[in-house]
Amino acid sequence: MRHGTVSGRGRSARFAVWCAAVLALAAGRSAAQDAEQAPWYAPWRAIAVRTPEDAERAWAMVREFFGNMRQGHAHEVWETDRERMPPARPLEECLAALAADGRDWPRADRACRMSAQVRIAGPVEGVAFQSSRRSEAIEVGCELAIRLPELARLLRESGVARVRVGPPARFSLKSYHRFGLALDVYALTLDDGTELVVEDDYELQGDRETCAGAEPDGERARVLREVACRLFEAHVLSTVITPNYNAGHRNHFHWDVRPGDERFYLR
Repeated sequence: MRHGTVSGRGRSARFAVWCAAVLALAAGRSAAQDAEQAPWYAPWRAIAVRTPEDAERAWAMVREFFGNMRQGHAHEVWETDRERMPPARPLEECLAALAADGRDWPRADRACRMSAQVRIAGPVEGVAFQSSRRSEAIEVGCELAIRLPELARLLRESGVARVRVGPPARFSLKSYHRFGLALDVYALTLDDGTELVVEDDYELQGDRETCAGAEPDGERARVLREVACRLFEAHVLSTVITPNYNAGHRNHFHWDVRPGDERFYLR
């Protein structure tokens, strides 16, 4: 009986050592693959982003992989603004700039080496950003987070107190959502409690540029277009897409930030 007990313990110990060795080998292979190879759908992962030059190379690879997704829509507007371009920089520099601005939003990492996520706790410059899925705080990438205060101040000029944001479309292969750098906005609530629902209240303008021509007939539609035009004119966001863009955007605005890209887009 004693001999059998000792043998069982020995087998258990050897099995534990074997498991530890297998796990260590798997972890080593995973780390090596992540450092040396990158999947076809994320070639920028081959770059360890430590310097601004690294970041510029990595984001250039993102832009090349994504291609010019927006070009070719009727009545679209492109503007170039190097000074307002969101910088391509290492995460540590972006997070330091966020801290220097007094934004102590907690980290909510999603294992993205290029765009650290932060959780937006409480209103930003008087504007609450709320998830449409649940009442908890939204999470965005650092380069978008650092622009939220200016974005919020522009929203306040139109009387906006709350923004209802949809869940991030992280499944999208070629989208800045995957970096936490895009928001899909479904509704805006004004100071008096009026909720402007993009799907119901936005007035389509398929025959002209979004900010050109006469104002929309309805007051709700007027405010929604005013918001879109304010954000684009300020170049606070790289992309402002309205329901004018296509059928897939009939029920929301799409706002995004593209680091290292000097182009600004509106439709």
